[in-house]
Amino acid sequence: MQPLYFPQFNNGGEILLIIVKYMFVLAGFLYMLYAILVTKQVSIMSKTLGTTNSAQNKVLAFVHLVIAILVLIYYLLVL
Repeated sequence: MQPLYFPQFNNGGEILLIIVKYMFVLAGFLYMLYAILVTKQVSIMSKTLGTTNSAQNKVLAFVHLVIAILVLIYYLLVL
């Protein structure tokens, strides 16, 4: 018997799969926001307390941000 509310879905498994996909995209977006905050914090820290590793820390934070953006794009394209 087909459900009346969502006739395009055959069973509850497909609905669960869609929910999980949206949760992955949401998690990727939140992770990207976290990476932006980390990058800003590293930039502020480098201005406040300059060390010999400040440039390396900035580069590492930027690479982290780029990877987070790529992960979000991957989730949006694949899922």
